[in-house]
Amino acid sequence: MTFHRNAEKSAVDQESRDTAMASSCRRQADRRNGRPLTDDERRWFRQIIQRVPALLVLGPTVLNELYEQTTANAITAEELQIAR
Repeated sequence: MTFHRNAEKSAVDQESRDTAMASSCRRQADRRNGRPLTDDERRWFRQIIQRVPALLVLGPTVLNELYEQTTANAITAEELQIAR
């Protein structure tokens, strides 16, 4: 039963995302002289929307840890010989 409920919730979530994306695409079309987003633009937009909940699930603690690790290993502008 749990799987069935999760599948239903997943379908509802997907429908909600599709509705939100369609609404956003319509709004964008208004700003683009009536031209809708291309398929590539819609796919890119959908990928961005799907990443937001994934980041929220990680929570601030994990995100902070990942940020710390990333900045500790980052290459500096001086190492790249880039003038600031």
